[in-house]
Amino acid sequence: KVPPSLEETRRLIREYPGSVTAVDDRGRLAMHSACQNPATSVDVLQCLVEASPDSLNTRDRTGHLPLHVACASQAPVDVVQFLVNARRWTLHETDYGGKIPLHTACSNQASLEVVQFLVNAWPKDIYGRLAIHHACDDSDPQLEVVQFLVKEWPKSLRKPDLANELPLHHACDNQAPCALVQFLVDEQPDSIWVKDYWGRTPLDHFQALRSSRRKEEERDLSHLLKRQGCEHCDRDLQNAF
Repeated sequence: KVPPSLEETRRLIREYPGSVTAVDDRGRLAMHSACQNPATSVDVLQCLVEASPDSLNTRDRTGHLPLHVACASQAPVDVVQFLVNARRWTLHETDYGGKIPLHTACSNQASLEVVQFLVNAWPKDIYGRLAIHHACDDSDPQLEVVQFLVKEWPKSLRKPDLANELPLHHACDNQAPCALVQFLVDEQPDSIWVKDYWGRTPLDHFQALRSSRRKEEERDLSHLLKRQGCEHCDRDLQNAF
């Protein structure tokens, strides 16, 4: 959907001034709707802010601020930068699911540029999850984003959430591509043996799910995890001598 131009936005606000503070059935303002459209320009957002400054502080029914909405909608980095610069404190605000904007971006296929811009906000969500957990939780996780997060904070691969699940558990839960799982295992080999709160390893997570991926790809991922486990055992035996 093509968003209204700056001139059209100004006309709508002039003719219908109450439209910028009107709330829809999802509890969203025009600002939320504008942030949901990746094609919305910064100029249009600036116009909406001038008409209703409090719109940047308003949550919808899921607790999303406009910044959360933008991060969930693959908004370009200039839009995210504008929203953050306008209300810096929103970087650390959680929605009703406990996610800060960085976590929302990581779990919704945001661009690497957006993640890089937001990565200075490292707080955990209410479930103890970091950005790396959310990146691995994505339905289509991006290897370059995960690699960037690991480069910025290598120890994050060893950080469990409140369920004692590592990023590798989350990747296996979502049956991530083999290349991403291989990267996680190569960076932190011991993670394949870590059990979550219910005593499940990453391989257990993977095997507990039915996959819609091609069977040969599913088999490759299962073999990868099992092979890494065997190699780890061999190294332990060699180190004992």
